[in-house]
Amino acid sequence: MSSSLRILHFETDAAANEAVQAALSALAHEGVAAEVLQVSSRVALDEAIAEAGTALLIPTTVGDETLAELLDVCRYHEPEIPCIVLSDQPDEESALAWLKQGFTDVVAKTQLGRLAFTVERAVRESRDREAMRLRETELREMVQRMGGESGGTGGGSLERDALTGLLSWQGMSRALERELELAHRTGSSLLACLVSCNDLDKIEQNFGRECTDLVLQGIASRLSDTLRRTQILGRVGESEFLALFPCTRRAEGYHVAARLRATADSPVLTPEAPLKVEISEGVVPLPWDTENLEMVLELARAALEEQEEFRSQASSTGHTLRLGGQLLHYDSDLRAVGQPIVNLADESVVGYELLCRGPAHGLFEDPERILDVARAQSKLPMADLYCLKACLQEARNLAPGLRVHVNIRPSTLFEVPFRVIELLLRSCRGVKLFLELSEEQFIGHPWGLVKRVQALKKAGVRLVLDDVGRGRGTLDTVMLLEPQAVKIGAELITGASEDVRKQRLLRRILLLADSAGCDIIAEGIETSTDAALARSMNISLAQGFLWSQPVMLR
Repeated sequence: MSSSLRILHFETDAAANEAVQAALSALAHEGVAAEVLQVSSRVALDEAIAEAGTALLIPTTVGDETLAELLDVCRYHEPEIPCIVLSDQPDEESALAWLKQGFTDVVAKTQLGRLAFTVERAVRESRDREAMRLRETELREMVQRMGGESGGTGGGSLERDALTGLLSWQGMSRALERELELAHRTGSSLLACLVSCNDLDKIEQNFGRECTDLVLQGIASRLSDTLRRTQILGRVGESEFLALFPCTRRAEGYHVAARLRATADSPVLTPEAPLKVEISEGVVPLPWDTENLEMVLELARAALEEQEEFRSQASSTGHTLRLGGQLLHYDSDLRAVGQPIVNLADESVVGYELLCRGPAHGLFEDPERILDVARAQSKLPMADLYCLKACLQEARNLAPGLRVHVNIRPSTLFEVPFRVIELLLRSCRGVKLFLELSEEQFIGHPWGLVKRVQALKKAGVRLVLDDVGRGRGTLDTVMLLEPQAVKIGAELITGASEDVRKQRLLRRILLLADSAGCDIIAEGIETSTDAALARSMNISLAQGFLWSQPVMLR
């Protein structure tokens, strides 16, 4: 982001303008100077926007009609300029109405502490959208040039696959470089999905190369039609396609991958016969230190192989899961381990995060194996509930007054009848219980969870937003769900002392959490250096291998 922002404030009261200027001075911690220009008329706004304003703030005191009129003026001049409502008495219904009308965000005048973060985020996302449109324009122009140079086949460019018209290895490498840079700059997640056609050699043996090419073209076309414009698709091998999912949570990535598999799995019509290809897919979140396409493919192929192993060896019957020759009984084999949560000031233990495990030294000891097999057999909500039950049983045995954190998947909270969850929670009355929802596991907008979360709070449960920092929409989620704490994901914490980009993202998250009145927990602390960095950023709570791995508590 540039070192200066020009913020337009439609306001006649000088004192109100000074309060906004003071709130935006927090941007100086990011090395950004914010100039607030007070405008008080439609004519002045026209002139100010024409002189390159970067955001517009409008108080609700101007009235609904003027709000709508000023939004139209702004959108006429600059379609992407952030327009933020400053509300005297915000409520969920009115805020939603303003967002539907086209405003970028809503900030209460009583909570101007979060204004700097809101403005910075809105401007950054606006510029990212503009950059994405420019990339798309460049790509379209490149495709048009290739068509003119090669008779419409695209074969004249190394960045396009001659057979399918998708990005080639070189094109995907360049796209990956751009998306990694954007992910590092904005803190957003980036997922990769590998789609493999497993038996093309049989088609070639039986029907010839021409039919094989037609099948590949048909699958490429279907995959391309299934993806959104912001998702990137290329052919990276004879029978492999790779998709990149920018700003996509892990759960959403699995959902899109399932659609890709279903789309590509049906027969392709050829002059010889409708030909069906066996399709495999693997999804992997790309780690912060991803360097090149070779590394992405190595990770994605491992994920694909593991997914195929689950499909071939996993089964579910009643209250059991089977993987290979090992059997898991939900009722008797699940156990809870705990990892301490410490106060960074004196490293005293203030609570535990309870995590579910299967039998020791077996395939199901890793909880992700339990959930992955359950997902493959469409038993994920039931498996998640049993894991929650095992952790809640252990929670009753901990000393009174300790924080007790347990996990539940957002999809489980949404799909399972609330009375079932409420019955489980009743067993922990008197426990200082925190329920962790992972931002990475959200699918779609968090609006659908608002009522469930409110019901949990009424039942005395505190909410923690987990894995913050590598998903998208963190600000929206915090605004809607109003968690008591946010947990910063290990990927941002680990090694942050030596990575200025991580430190910059951490400061943004901390500003958001502080303005929302949330506790902050740093997860994944492995070294004293990372702990010292967390202390220097005024993070009060932490957990990680520096103090203990998850262990049996009894």
